[in-house]
Amino acid sequence: MQEALNRVRDHYGTHLRLSQARPGSVLPHVDVEGCEIRFNSKLPSFLTLYNMTIQQEDADSECVTLFRLYNLYLDNDAYTLAEETLRQFERKLNSFERQLRHCDIQSVRQSVEIQTLFFLLHEAAHAVFYRDTQTRSEFIAEARTKVEEDSDIPTANLPERMKNYLRTFVPDGLPEELQQAMLEGVYSTFKQHVDDIYDFARYLRPEQEWILEECACDHFAWQRALVQYMETVGMGGDAVLQSNIDLQLTLHIYAYDKAMESVFTNADTEAKIEQLREDGIRRAALRQHIDDFYQKIYPADHGSLFLRLAEERDERAKRLLVCSTIHHISDMNTLQALPSEPFSEPRVAALEARFEEIVKRVDDLIVD
Repeated sequence: MQEALNRVRDHYGTHLRLSQARPGSVLPHVDVEGCEIRFNSKLPSFLTLYNMTIQQEDADSECVTLFRLYNLYLDNDAYTLAEETLRQFERKLNSFERQLRHCDIQSVRQSVEIQTLFFLLHEAAHAVFYRDTQTRSEFIAEARTKVEEDSDIPTANLPERMKNYLRTFVPDGLPEELQQAMLEGVYSTFKQHVDDIYDFARYLRPEQEWILEECACDHFAWQRALVQYMETVGMGGDAVLQSNIDLQLTLHIYAYDKAMESVFTNADTEAKIEQLREDGIRRAALRQHIDDFYQKIYPADHGSLFLRLAEERDERAKRLLVCSTIHHISDMNTLQALPSEPFSEPRVAALEARFEEIVKRVDDLIVD
């Protein structure tokens, strides 16, 4: 991470420093004026669980969910609930470890490393753009071009054409009647809001330039993370392909983090549609950059392979989020009406010390 920040400093003249994020904030955040990225050392452990979980077709998402739910409770000073969730997390980690012994799990070390770089560099990009208006203008212009390319998606008959895709949002293992009811609910909601979800043209308006900056920061982070990482592991086609799939997946992880928070804190329908739209245009824009990269650097069939494998990974990521929410309806209701507990530094410290003991086992799950 420090090497990545040093490269940003040397290339753009922006000197960034790392500081410790608040305990319940898993993803990093930047203070652009202070040139400070608040980073939580929990991030690699969270990415490890996430990547190992989506490798499995019938993934049990509980470890990922409880990891995030514990931090949501902690961030809202709900210490009693955080402590109970921590106990659940430890029990589920025990069963997850047993489950992995019977699975063919590929190493996630490189995935975690390059995704951590992406999250760090995305935040660094905001600080670079804040200070370097020329660089910002160049990246924003490219982001605008990508959004324009995706702003005219025809939505007529789209819900019907995507019905099989929508079916992947329904978890397996549920009674057939419940699966059908869920599919009809997802289809009905999608059909009702499809025009709003795919209204990417709104992001071309001047007052919406903030989303262009998010896309520009994704481009910056993808570009610099890929170059830095490939210098370390080599530029072989398979390594590049896997790295691009891992980098595209970071936007699903962003979406997972935001969706968990919005669902558990009862965001309204409009806010949820806005989130779907933002997530969609960011993934589409980054996918366009990766496709351009393959067209220029590698044979076209590499680009097609990337799209196919990335789409398979996308489906597993969606299912993880659905499973995370459907099994925790009561937790959603609890977080929407949190009991009042005064801030207590000693309780936070005690909970975090126990969490650190448990999460050390996650690092041992990484196989080479």
